[in-house]
Amino acid sequence: MKRTAVSLLFLFTFLVSTAWPQAEPQWNHKIITFEAPGAGTGADQGTIGLGNDAQGAIMGYYCGVP
Repeated sequence: MKRTAVSLLFLFTFLVSTAWPQAEPQWNHKIITFEAPGAGTGADQGTIGLGNDAQGAIMGYYCGVP
């Protein structure tokens, strides 16, 4: 019984150590800040990014000073 437990512990440790590097994400996230020309800096003003299109361009809108 003890020999089986040690063998299973060794096997589990080996499997986890070989699978761990593959658990990393497949993409890199990068935060990009930007300000549209004419965007306001007051309350409820500025640039609002909503998402990205297929080419990677940022989509959104901006609110300027009236």
